[in-house]
Order: sequence, then C-alpha cells, then structure tokens
Amino acid sequence: MIRRFEGVARAIAVTFWFMTATFSWLVSVPFAYRNFIQPRLLPDLVTFAERHAVFVVVLLPVAWIGLHRVLAHPRSRPVAQALLGCWALAALVLPFTPSLAAVQPDGWALPVCFAALMFPVGCAIADLLSAGPMAETADTDRTMHDFAAAMGAAAFVVLFYGSQGIGGGQFSAAGIGASAITHGLAAAAIFLILTMVRSLAALRERPVYAEFWLTTCLLAAGIIGVVSAVILPTLSVSGGGRFAAGVGFAVALTLVVAARGRLGALPHGDGVLTALTGFIPARLASTAFWVWLAWLPVVAGAAWGFAAASRIVDWNFLIATLGVMIVWLLSVTSALALASLFATTAVRPPHPRGAFAGCVVALGVYLAVVPPPSDAGTATPVDAWTLVDPSFRTLREALRPPTPADSDFYPFLQRNTNLGENVAVDAFDIRHAPLDGDPAPVRPHIFLFVIDSLRRDYLSVYNEQVSFTPSLEQFAAESTVFQRTFTRYGATGLSVPSIWVGGMVPHKQYPEPYAPFNALNHLLLHEKYTTWLSWDNVVDAVVPREGSGPALSTNRAVKDFRFCEMVGDIRSRLGQISAGGPPVFTWGLSQDVHISAITREGGGAVDSEPYAGFHPPYASRVKRLDGCFGAFVDDLKARGLYEHSIIIFTADHGDSLGEEGRWGHAYTLFPEILQVPLIVHLPAALAERFVSDVSAPAYTADITPTLYALLGHKTTAPSPIFGEALFWPRGETRPTRALDGALVASSYGSVYGWLSDDARQLYVSDGVSLRDYRYELDGTPTGRALSVTPEDRLAGQTAVREAISAIARFYKLDTAR
Repeated sequence: MIRRFEGVARAIAVTFWFMTATFSWLVSVPFAYRNFIQPRLLPDLVTFAERHAVFVVVLLPVAWIGLHRVLAHPRSRPVAQALLGCWALAALVLPFTPSLAAVQPDGWALPVCFAALMFPVGCAIADLLSAGPMAETADTDRTMHDFAAAMGAAAFVVLFYGSQGIGGGQFSAAGIGASAITHGLAAAAIFLILTMVRSLAALRERPVYAEFWLTTCLLAAGIIGVVSAVILPTLSVSGGGRFAAGVGFAVALTLVVAARGRLGALPHGDGVLTALTGFIPARLASTAFWVWLAWLPVVAGAAWGFAAASRIVDWNFLIATLGVMIVWLLSVTSALALASLFATTAVRPPHPRGAFAGCVVALGVYLAVVPPPSDAGTATPVDAWTLVDPSFRTLREALRPPTPADSDFYPFLQRNTNLGENVAVDAFDIRHAPLDGDPAPVRPHIFLFVIDSLRRDYLSVYNEQVSFTPSLEQFAAESTVFQRTFTRYGATGLSVPSIWVGGMVPHKQYPEPYAPFNALNHLLLHEKYTTWLSWDNVVDAVVPREGSGPALSTNRAVKDFRFCEMVGDIRSRLGQISAGGPPVFTWGLSQDVHISAITREGGGAVDSEPYAGFHPPYASRVKRLDGCFGAFVDDLKARGLYEHSIIIFTADHGDSLGEEGRWGHAYTLFPEILQVPLIVHLPAALAERFVSDVSAPAYTADITPTLYALLGHKTTAPSPIFGEALFWPRGETRPTRALDGALVASSYGSVYGWLSDDARQLYVSDGVSLRDYRYELDGTPTGRALSVTPEDRLAGQTAVREAISAIARFYKLDTAR
C-alpha cells in the first residue's frame, strides 16, 4: 500500500524543500527581497514561508512514506535515516522559532537555502545507492537514432511555435524558413554532443555507466550555465554565496532527475536516456508508441503555457527563454525515448555517415541563407519572426556575433548595479537650495500623483488617437504639459527615490538611513507641510515616517493600491483643510495599469469598449482612473482649493505592451518605458510669475527642484547628476543643464542608457544580454531603431561610463573602477 504512494510522497517532500530554498535565495538578494518578498508581490510564496513550520510538521509522515523504499535498502538506509531524523528535528524546533518569512537578506537566508537543498540532494544519493544495475554495454549503435531524435525534436519545436505565430494571424515565409534552418543547426549541435558523450563513454570499461554520468555532468553544466547566463544576470547576482547557492540549486535538481532516471534504468543499455528520463513519465521510455503520442499534448501545453505567460509579463525575456529551454529539453528527451523503441527492433538503421553529412549541410545552409541579426530591431522579415517565435529568438540571440567593446565595460556595469550590503553609502544632506528662515508666505497645497507604469501615448494630450481621457485633457488645457518627459530609471525601485532626491541615486536598494538624501522631504519639513502619503515598500525605505500625517490606502496591500480609492480617500479629507492651517502635500502612487496588477485581475479589460489600436486591458484602466481624476479636480474646484494647489500628474516609468514581443519594464530601457507624461497645474498667482519651456527635455527627477523653485528657493543643483527646475521667474534667463545629455538606468538590472542630442537620441548598453541598442526618439512611443556603428558604441559607452563614475564620486562609492 505504501509503495503505491511513495513516488507522489517523495515528489511532495522534494518540492517542499526546493520551494524553501527558492524563497530563502530570493530573500538573500536585497532587491528581490525589497521588491517582491516584502511587498508580497509573490503572495503565495510569502504565505508558504509564513506557514513553513506548519508544513514541516504536517509533511513529516509524507517524508517517511517517500523514504520508505530507501529506508528498507541496506546501502541507502543510513542516508535515509539521517534525512528523516533531520526532518523530525526541524518539526520539533521550527514551530518555536520565527517563521521563514522573518529571514532577512543579511541574516540566515543563504544558510537556510543551502540547508534546504540538502534534502533533495540526500534523496538523490539514497536513490542512486539503492538503484539496481544497468546494462554493461549498449546493445546497438544509436548514432542515426540520436540524429533522428534531435531533428524530430527540432521539427516539433518549429511546428509548435510556427503554428502559434500563424494562428495569431502572422505569416512570413522568410521567417519560418530561417527558423527551420536555425533549429536544424541547433539539432545538429545536440546530435554532435550526444555523439561525443557516447564516443567518450565507449572508451570506458562500462560504457553505459559512463554515458549516464557524462550526461548527468553535462546536464548539470547546462543548468548551471542557464542559471549563470540567464537567471543570475537578470537579478544582477554575480559571484559570492548567492552564486554558489544558484549553482547548488542546479546541482541538486540535476541529481534528483538523474536519480529518478537511474531507478528506472533501461534494460537495453542507453545511459544517455537513463540520465534524462527523470524529465518524462517513466513508461514513456519503454512502452508502446501510443503512450508517446499521448505525451505530445503535454509538451505542447508546457510550451503554450510559457509562451502565454511571457506575453503577459516577462523580464528581459526571462520567462520566454526558460520556457524555450524546458520545451527543448522535454522534446529532445521525448524524441530519444521514441527513438529507443526503434533502436531495440531488428530494423537495421542507415549508415551513420548520413547523420554527419546532415550536420555539415545544416551548417552550410545556415551560413548561406540565414542573415545575421540586425542591430536595428526587427528591420527584416527574418528578425520580425522572432516576435512570434521565442525559440527562434533565443537561438538567434545565442548565435549573434559578439559585440566589439571594451572587455571590461559590461563587468563595469554589473559592478555598479544593485550594490550589495558590503558597499557602504555614507548619508549626507542633499538639498537643492539653502533652507533657512521662515516658510514661504504663500504655500500652495501640493498633490503629486504618480501612476505606476503609465505610458504617455495613452493620454489624449499626447496622442490624438486617444478618446478615453477627457478629464485629463481638460486638466491639461488648464495646466502646463511637458511634451518630452523621461524617467531617469526604468521600474519603480529607483525611479521613486530619484523623484524624492531630485537626481540620480546609488544603485542600491536601499542605503540606510535614506532620509538625509531626501531633498523633497527636507523641503516639506522646512515649509511645514502636512503630508498624506501612500506608503509602499519603496516610499517606506526612502521617506521617514516621523512627522508624517495619516497614510493613504491603509486598508490595502501595496499591490492593490488603486487610483480611485486613493483619490476617494483624499477627497474625504479635503474638508479638514482650513484657510489658516498648514498646507497639505499628497503623494499617491497607484498600481492600476501595472502589468502584474492587470494579470492578477484576470488580464482582461474592465469594460466592453473596443479600444481599437490600444491594449484594451490597459486602456480601460486608464479610462477608469481618468474619470476618478476628473471627479477629484471638480471637488477641488467646488471647495475653492483648485487655484490654491499645485497638481502634478506623472508616472514613474512607462511599459512595453507587446512592442517587438516585449512585455513589462523591469530590465529594459526601451523608448516606451522611458517616455512618461508630466502635466503640472499651477495656481494662477504662480502661473503669472513663472514660465517654462514645454518643448525642452524634462525628467521626473526635475520635480523636486521645481517645487523648491515654486516655493521661492533659488535652486542650485548639488551636482550635474541632479535635476533642474522646470519653471523659473518670468523675465529671467532659462537655466541651462550642466550636462549635454542624461544618464538613464534600469532599477533592477545592469542596463544603462544615454540620452543625447537634446534627448532625441537614445543609446542603451545592456549588461544583462551583453548588447547595445540605439534609437532615434521621433515622437512615436517606440522611437526608430538604428544600427550601432563602432563610433556610436565608443561614444555611447564612454558617456555611460563617465556618468556612472560621476554618481560614484558624488556618493563616495568605491565601485566605479
């Protein structure tokens, strides 16, 4: 009876500890902890951590069932007993200690991660010790079967992803042809690797065992490569304990898979397939053809799931790339399993020389027919096909010729990104003007609304095709609309701090204490403002709570902050404002159009309007918040507060909504992410005294120095890396910026850009994917992609390096080497 449930129990126990290791590892990465764990953007994982001790107790019998077989085997019994004893000890101790959710980045996160990985590793060792013998030698030459399996897997991947593109209404003969040829080349490479493994193993006394262990080592190396090249750079993790933990995770996963395959070792002696069968149902490797056919929809479902998820939100194509790799792994393993059915038959396979000739042909056709990737985005039909075929895009990027550049440049970017706890940042006061004397005699109320991820082309004042923002259009007619505004940081993590500081900030989340850097908070304290703030994980880190007024949206989690509820809260308090009382400063950052919020709400529109030419789930929410903003402005007018208020409507950054296959904003700096709205209403008295240049480049980091100037303080930028006031007294000369260009950066990854030529040219250096881009900002949401010449690369990378070094010098960081 126990044997019937042993496999399921083992899977549950191993998965439990892998989840424990995953949570602990994410906590160990400061920015992941600050931006995902702390604000509960991964609610299920955080809930799991909070109830971890309960799970440890409840799953103890499950662990015993899962270890039942290896407990009965003399060779594996000591290992199994040790594992069960450690689990029992944890069940006794953990309920009386702080929960796993209480672990901090600089605390026990990494030790817990390594400890959690010991159970999967121990289970794998026990399985290997208890496994029966494998065949000593292979019973047939599998060269042609390997070639057929590799090509068959490639054909499945091409057909699946190609059908997805065609089913979506897109067809490109050139793209499909190039994809098929490129996948054929990938299949040839897989075949040659399989041949190398079998050839090396044949030199050993027990070749099947050698095949098994060589394949296991290659699989481990491959997973470590994916972790190192895809996952860790996306999280800006390199070297040290976090890297070691990532490697440990890869090794543990490989051992679990290989041990599962070893338990069901194939009697006909295929060590390669034995090492890989842990990825597929055990019966698939040794039963009838119909079982294999039944498995095809499962692989297709996995491919479809990853593709669908990446279309909703994807960070630097991380989900899509991982999905492609998993689909390839499942496809190749399944194809090898199918080929093994024919390898054991009496049918004589063709001569192996045909397979090697096929590899030569695949390489020749690829070199002759498939053009190299274009630096200018999807400039050709072949490049455009990568938008609908993530496998082709992944292979195309892997085969992209290396970018000539300073060999230390990308490591330089990585050293200066997501600075660790070991990099000290000494606090000192930052102010954009001396703050002395009495508060200004006239202090208007300030309402600063920041809409997370709002693109400016979804507002009618910036795009005449928009018909769903009438309230903001009316507000803009009574206000100043800055036509070319940019965020200094893609993603909220550093964009919000840069607004409060009024300039570039250390790429760290977050130095403590942060209050001295907060130039806007210094201004509000000096001018004696009452503050109503929406407190989220970022604001909580950079704004001191001492002296602040009652919070907004206190009854909601950060991920659920919505604009209508927020302004409803503000409107309910407007009656508290008295003519002789202190002025009010309001900060509201809502998540209405954040792609993760849309996904959590089902991913659909909130009304039935068509929104032709726009992304309906996004546009419908913009329409909703527009209505609530209009009601707020009407309320201010009815109460006589409108002409006594500064109202700022902006965004912390924009978003990619499918442009060239991109979704989200976390690790990229494309034009649709950098370009944001900025609309500022001044009271009539201030509007008469101040002027601006709405056609000049403006930045979200200019908001704080602008408020200094509007409250009567003559501003001086603390450094060229800081913003400038966007309004200046009528009759005075417009201030000129200290630098003929501006650095922009990702909040979370080593991706930096340089805006030049009056912010009409954008150069981006991507230290995650190790390539550079160039765009002409022509007023369209996505700009125009340009090719990158050696001269462009030298100028762009030099400007980025010098700007990062300037930040390091100002904050006295020992990183800009």
